[in-house]
Amino acid sequence: MGTRALQCVAGANAVVVSRAELETDSVQAFAGVKEQEGPVAYLVRNEDLPLLRSFKDLVVDRGSKHEARPLSKLLLRCSKMPVVLGGFSASGQLKRSVRRVLHNATKANDRNVYLVGVERAIFEELWDEARPEAGAGATATPQGAVRSRAAEAALTPQATTSARTLLELLPRTEVPAELEKRFVGRSIEAQVVHRLVMHAARSGHPVLIIGDTGTGKEVVARCIHDYSNRTGFTPVNCGAIPSELLETVLFGNKGRVFTGADRERNGLWKEAGKGTLFLDEIADLRLDHQVKILRAIETKKIRPLGARDEIDVPARVIVASNRDLFSLVQSGLFREDLYYRLRTFMIRTPSLRDCAEDIPLIADFLWKRVTGDERAALPEPILAELGSHGWPGNVRELKAILANLNSLFGKDRLRVDHLRATIGLQGSRPARGAGEDEIGLHRVQCLRHLKRVDEVVRASKVALRPLVEPKRQDPESIASVRVALRHRLDELEVLCMHPLLFSSEVAFSIVHRLKGKLAYYDSLLETGATNALRYWRREAAEEYKLAVSTLFQEVNRLTKM
Repeated sequence: MGTRALQCVAGANAVVVSRAELETDSVQAFAGVKEQEGPVAYLVRNEDLPLLRSFKDLVVDRGSKHEARPLSKLLLRCSKMPVVLGGFSASGQLKRSVRRVLHNATKANDRNVYLVGVERAIFEELWDEARPEAGAGATATPQGAVRSRAAEAALTPQATTSARTLLELLPRTEVPAELEKRFVGRSIEAQVVHRLVMHAARSGHPVLIIGDTGTGKEVVARCIHDYSNRTGFTPVNCGAIPSELLETVLFGNKGRVFTGADRERNGLWKEAGKGTLFLDEIADLRLDHQVKILRAIETKKIRPLGARDEIDVPARVIVASNRDLFSLVQSGLFREDLYYRLRTFMIRTPSLRDCAEDIPLIADFLWKRVTGDERAALPEPILAELGSHGWPGNVRELKAILANLNSLFGKDRLRVDHLRATIGLQGSRPARGAGEDEIGLHRVQCLRHLKRVDEVVRASKVALRPLVEPKRQDPESIASVRVALRHRLDELEVLCMHPLLFSSEVAFSIVHRLKGKLAYYDSLLETGATNALRYWRREAAEEYKLAVSTLFQEVNRLTKM
């Protein structure tokens, strides 16, 4: 069960209070509250405060409010979500105080989430007056619309409103029934994707598809291609091609221009013809490759390796990434000009936590494919249990679980116990009750993550070691160092995508800053080792020592807890 709460946001002339429910069944689920775009305040009953305070990695306990001390003094400018015992004696006084907090937070650009405890009588009074919770009137699917409380906590009202507003602003267009069967979903987020696919199909511009792993980015790309009436869909996984072969794979080559080139190749870009070239995991491209991709997109021309003349390539380009390209731009790992060229038409594929009401529909669709039986259906209790799982691997993970469920237990007379056993066998766990077990699990996850970060940070220093010796600052050594360093930077980028697993905001900030300095060091190596070595000694070396020291302290602290 979640915890009843009253969500307070600033309206034009007063605080808008709505019924809500905070997912408190696990640390991971409760972390979704932090992801909201504030400022927003949640009122909870005083008896629920100990539970919220138990999430020590996510909240900071601000004690009790003194009658002479403004609530804003206790809540604003906290790095974690502040929890305070309000001590209010009347609902009107409480709402005025919360309104001032939200007003001051907006002025200070403090976009946090604030948790305020109130007396049961006042809470129930406001609960009866409050608007019904969002999504209370959602239309049920034939299988029953099961929305997990974890997803309701993670899916913010602001995010839902944003998707709904976008859907209303987009020009009306007919969405084929076939598209709804290919990219399954009826949520607002899924409807936005359907509408954008149809608009993209009519456009010849490049399309950037952003989304977590397993959210159907290639499905969206193929749908855009199919509804654009182009011939030939050519997928390319940029991360799976060795970087030294990428140019010849994409652009082709003339004759024996490099060792191993035994014949002339057209390259996938030319072979795509007037169809669609889909570049998946484009964030894995090296910066020098990104320059050539940008030029090919802008001029619609490429020059095969060893060729003297350029050739026309009219293919429509669609790219995808499961990484935050804007953050990579800021870190110097992705070219800004290419990013904004691709961002002209962008589609975000929602994760299951953002549209959990679609889980029954998607699960039913996958179950029919897994079993090969169009009449097969999952029991309602299993659909409800599926809705309680976080699904970090999204649809891909859901499909794997259902495939194993069918392999182990068949398709008939299934119970929830069968599903739980399958999930346990995969090493995953559905959301369970909050408490010391979940908090301990989160601490173990943080410990493992920090040890991995420490390993990669130290490996980064090892990668740079050859250039510390002046006699080895030759082009070959520099090239070797850059290859090794890029691998370490890629690993750090992935690790930094999980800030909550760093245990503390300070540790995350220091490692993230070091990552930026290492990326800048790598860019300096383009002009030789001298400037890069000077930069390392002047700035980056101290940052490296600070990161190693901080990680050691965090690991030591978690080990002793």
